[in-house]
Amino acid sequence: MIKNKAFKAFVFLLLLSSTLNVNSLDRFSVRRIKNVFLNAENIDKKESKGIVYYRIAGKDKNLLGYAFFEEERGYEGPVKCMICLDSFKKIKKVIVYEAKNETPEYTTKCLKQSWLDQFIGHDADNVPYNKYEFGDYDIDEVSGATITSAAILGCIIKSVETEIKGE
Repeated sequence: MIKNKAFKAFVFLLLLSSTLNVNSLDRFSVRRIKNVFLNAENIDKKESKGIVYYRIAGKDKNLLGYAFFEEERGYEGPVKCMICLDSFKKIKKVIVYEAKNETPEYTTKCLKQSWLDQFIGHDADNVPYNKYEFGDYDIDEVSGATITSAAILGCIIKSVETEIKGE
């Protein structure tokens, strides 16, 4: 029986990498994608007008969706997000995976998954383009975290507006 957690993680990633076709992502990004796209078997790096994204496919290369790793300036530093779109280019998941320099007492609400999940189902034609439009799209405003929520929104907008090639 394997007792060392680090060794177990290494073996898991080794097995994962042998069954998953990944094109230039670190193991944490692969894990984030696999948590959203459970049947992902192929992750292919693509680029459109300078924006890098990943095409996620399952068995037999059937399209599951897309993943974007975006970064915008927050109040005190970078806010890094993973935005996942389904095969119809609608938001499937928004995850903020780094916002370590933001002021916690102001940003707690907009970093909660329940607030981020409000964007699920939206697409380029149905997403607010600034914080003043949140109410028009049934998204709760966040008082006190204006810059952080705007950074998250900026990541979302870049993702949904990207012209996806060859689909």
